Amino acid sequence: MSAPRFSLVIPTRERATTLACALQTCLTQEFEDFEIVVCDNCSSPATKEVVDRFADPRLRYVRAPKALAMSVNWELAVSHARGEYLLVLGDDDGLLPHALRELDRLIRLLGAQVIRWSAVFYTWPTIAVAGEANYLRVPLGREVRRLEARSVIASVIRFETPYVMLPMLYNAAIHRSLVDELRRRAGRVFGNRYPDVYSGFALGYTAGTYWSVELPMSVAGSSGGSYGVAAVFFRGKSPLDLELRRLDAEAGLPVHPWVSDLPLFPVVPVADSFQLAKETFFRDDATLNLDRKLVATLSVEGLRADSESEWRAGLATIRATFAEDPALSSWFDATFESVRPRSGPAVRLRSERLGYDGTFLHLDAGAFGVSDVCEAVDLCEKLLNCRGQAVEYVLS
Repeated sequence: MSAPRFSLVIPTRERATTLACALQTCLTQEFEDFEIVVCDNCSSPATKEVVDRFADPRLRYVRAPKALAMSVNWELAVSHARGEYLLVLGDDDGLLPHALRELDRLIRLLGAQVIRWSAVFYTWPTIAVAGEANYLRVPLGREVRRLEARSVIASVIRFETPYVMLPMLYNAAIHRSLVDELRRRAGRVFGNRYPDVYSGFALGYTAGTYWSVELPMSVAGSSGGSYGVAAVFFRGKSPLDLELRRLDAEAGLPVHPWVSDLPLFPVVPVADSFQLAKETFFRDDATLNLDRKLVATLSVEGLRADSESEWRAGLATIRATFAEDPALSSWFDATFESVRPRSGPAVRLRSERLGYDGTFLHLDAGAFGVSDVCEAVDLCEKLLNCRGQAVEYVLS
């Protein structure tokens, strides 16, 4: 039996309702040569019941023997993929109907091993953060570019370019030979607590160059069960965050000593993922280095606290990343000694203004009757008008 063209890998834990929507979007592709690997992170029976209900031969179910850290479950999930190209989809995400058809076409046209895309962003009505529900951000570009990974990585670690420009196993189709190469060199694909961001640095550097397309292929959803939302907005207060951190600790997943273990997005995931990927895959590349003063500055700017004591504890945690360097410790003290506590959210998910901004279309999804990611995918496909017809790209 020949390998399928694509493996759609869906790691999941206790989100049967959103998983059903994610699977529905995968099974309505305008392309047939693919498999779906659902890797159940030891959920209740409802998860397998959802998979069984679809009764599709392209769908395979794998179950972890016990609850695993997210990166460990991603590792298990990817290890079961048999396709020529792999991509990971969250269990509250969606795949646009044209995605695999157009990815296959672009791969053939460009001879690409890696194609990264700009994803739609969607917040489910159930998201746990007040005022952030029912938001849809749709990229409207058609540009296709070949990117030099080292140049993109350098810009990302200067925090000039968003990390989503990296070819992550979350917004990119990756040839399995590159995934196998990471596993051969490091013994695993995902090396820290942020499997998506880490994979972008590791795969990008390993590939050297990759193709980037602005046409969205997927919808990245954030629902009420989002571990990422819990980690950023409800550190130490959400059962999801507590479970996430417990499983990470049990797995021994590293946090680099140069990076604070604080809910500071995106600076902490980017800095931690880059430094650990560098030390694993491109340690000797002297042209790519983390600016530790910049990381600390952005960390302090993003720090929020409800009390003076909490603020001081956060500053102390950031300062501790310079423990081995007295000069940097002194710089930190001189620079941030007089900074006053800040409260309130440091991160907003919704745009302050709806409408088209020249790159993205920002919508109130609820105003269009959208209540889940299936309906978000349907709306996006109407807006993009890609169904049943080849897309005209702008090659640059």
